Amino acid sequence: MTSSANNDLKVPYEIGRFIASQVPNLDSSMSADGPWAEHQGHFKSGPHPLRHQMKQGLLLEVVNHSHRPRAIHTRYGEWVVLASASGSFDKVFEVVQKKLNLKKIEEISDKNISYWAIQSWNDITLEEPVPADKEAGEFISSKAADAAYEEFEKSLLK
Repeated sequence: MTSSANNDLKVPYEIGRFIASQVPNLDSSMSADGPWAEHQGHFKSGPHPLRHQMKQGLLLEVVNHSHRPRAIHTRYGEWVVLASASGSFDKVFEVVQKKLNLKKIEEISDKNISYWAIQSWNDITLEEPVPADKEAGEFISSKAADAAYEEFEKSLLK
């Protein structure tokens, strides 16, 4: 795997882990101590290559009514960070918004979703997000995306 593919996966992986670390009841049953969300069951599967591939940059998909950061749109597809959940994620989102220097790109009210540009991570300025255009040949095949994630996953075990 090229270092470019590794970097394309490393940053959203680190961001996803950071977001999950802000949730008080991760991968546990409902709690009165704050919001809860499923994380590992979805996150460890990596990006879904058939959904929301980016040509460049990263987008954070947020559920509007709860402010839950649901998924990161990456070069290799949609990477679910916080799946099924309940409670208010206002405090989590506030921390995430500041850390990632988020800029709202679009809100789709009828789907209760908004998209935010992730502008920075650990003092690194990220590229402006641009969705991949399938018709222009900018999509990565499922096979190539899965292979890149598999190699990336192996590098995590080293």
